[in-house]
Order: sequence, then structure tokens, then C-alpha cells
Amino acid sequence: MKLFKCNQCESEATRVVERDEICRVKGEEIVVHGAVRLCDACGERVFDRALDSAIFQEAFEIYRTRHEMMTPADIVRLREMYDMTQRSLSALLGLGEVTIHRYEKGSIPDEAHHQLLRLIRDPRNMKQVYSENRDRLSPSAQRKLEAALGTLLGEPVETFEHQLQDPVTAALYLDESAHDSAHALLRALRDIVTANGGVSTVARKAAIDSKSLTSVLSEEESRELHTLQTILDAMGLRMSFTAKSAA
Repeated sequence: MKLFKCNQCESEATRVVERDEICRVKGEEIVVHGAVRLCDACGERVFDRALDSAIFQEAFEIYRTRHEMMTPADIVRLREMYDMTQRSLSALLGLGEVTIHRYEKGSIPDEAHHQLLRLIRDPRNMKQVYSENRDRLSPSAQRKLEAALGTLLGEPVETFEHQLQDPVTAALYLDESAHDSAHALLRALRDIVTANGGVSTVARKAAIDSKSLTSVLSEEESRELHTLQTILDAMGLRMSFTAKSAA
């Protein structure tokens, strides 16, 4: 049997009583009726992890109900509806890496996060959020969410992978990534290669195109092409370009 000890008088004689307790949640006073442990000798409150946790969980539930907030179970269902992990949902919404994990474990979302989570319960809103922030997700997470949205909306959702088959979109993606970091540029190149048939397909196209293109390149363009070849080689793609300066 676990022993409890009063921090005030050090007595180990305690009892459990039912009474009203006042808890503060997000600065708001919540009255909860529940069991607490008291010292028999001096009457002071004695810490009891199980009882005190139950009191605070009840206070959280009252707060959620009062403010019409989503419960931890609601957030789990929302995330699973879109076939997302805790980390990927946090990333898509621009939250801290473990934010969704904390909310699913019972933490109270702040007002902005609460409103955002309510917003994306509608798949149409989630589609909009995704279209504006898809680069925050890995390719595999993108595909899962796109498939879920397609099912929920009853319509095909144009995938980012499909969009990268358009040269203009691919060029913009590369340009934005190049201004971000070398790692972002490598990721963009991988995404484009995958979207356009994989390494072997793109390599064949590059070999054909290079014969006609490299003969008319300026010195500056040749240097850019050499840089691209070096990056591709580092990725293990080994696309061969034979750059020639313009006469």
C-alpha cells in the first residue's frame, strides 16, 4: 500500500474526502467537485498524483465544453481522417513538432490553434491549407493526404507530383528551392525526377536533349549546366551532359 506524507507536518495519517476544488485553466477559474487527499493531523492538502490528475482532467473537460473546444479524441479522429501522423499534421499547420501529440494527450490548445483545428474539420478547408503549405510535407505524406482528400471530397485532387510534370511549375519549384538551401534544391530535383518517370526515363530524355541543347549554350549556361550535372551526380542520378560553348 502506497504511503502518503504531509509536507506541512510530515504526518502519514491521511484521508480522502469529496469537496469542491478551484482550478485555473488558461487563466480561468473552474470549480470541480471531486476526491482529494487531506492530512488527518493538520488538515492540509496532500499530494496524490492519481486524485489530483483526475481533478485537473475534469477541469480541462469543463473548460473544453464551456468553450466548445475539440477533445483529444476529436483531434485523433481528425488526424486519422486525413491519414496523417502527429508530426505531419503539426508540420502542415506550422505548429511545433510535438504540438499535436500534446493536444492528443490532453493539453488545451491555445485559441489560434483551436480555431485552426476546427477549420480543417471541413475537407474543403483542409484542401486549401494543403495547397498553400504542401512543401512542409514529405512526398509520402503528401500522397496519403491527397488520397484522403480525394475520397472525402469525392473528386480527384491534383497531386503536386502531377503538377511537377509541367515544365513551368517544375522551374518555379527549382527556383524557390535554390533560394532556400542546397538541401531544398536536392529535394526539389528528386521530386521532379520522380514525377517525370524516374531516373532512367529522365536520363534518356536528358541524353537526347543534350545533343541539341549543348551546342548552342553560352559559357555561362555551360557552367550552370555543369553545376547541375555535379548536383545530379551527387544524387546518384549520373545524367550525362556534354557541354559545348557557343562559337
